Amino acid sequence: MHVQQAVLRLELASEKIDGVLTITVRRGVFPNEKGEYQRGGIYTFSDIKFNNGFTPQDLGLYYQIHKRNMLSIFEKIQHIPNGYSEVMYEGNRYGLSRKDFNGGKSIKVFAEQLGGKDFISFNYYLTSEQHLLKPCEMPTEKVRQFLLNFQLLPASS
Repeated sequence: MHVQQAVLRLELASEKIDGVLTITVRRGVFPNEKGEYQRGGIYTFSDIKFNNGFTPQDLGLYYQIHKRNMLSIFEKIQHIPNGYSEVMYEGNRYGLSRKDFNGGKSIKVFAEQLGGKDFISFNYYLTSEQHLLKPCEMPTEKVRQFLLNFQLLPASS
């Protein structure tokens, strides 16, 4: 029997370092010509320190960071009044409209640069499990930056 395609397997060993489960040993396992697995190189990581500015709390917490970012975005959305208002973003004035649907579980926001061509458009959904930011035909990062950095202007009298 001959190996027809490359099949690689990795064996990992880990230990807790400063409260973070960290891979400390990595072994490559490869098939020989008969298709039988045999161990290859062993790579051992030692003297692991978190001294690069990251803390153990920073590692492996993408979900919590993402959730925190989504909550701060949601907090900014909550401060947008329903209907029309004006905001400043990157030195430009925008007309912004917000409309809620489904008892506030679905939010539509559209902002248009006054006297310019830029616009921001997105929907925001609150489900029982998560918050979802859904930009309309633009990068998520553009919407995220707008939401985190716009300044609501006082209503004109």
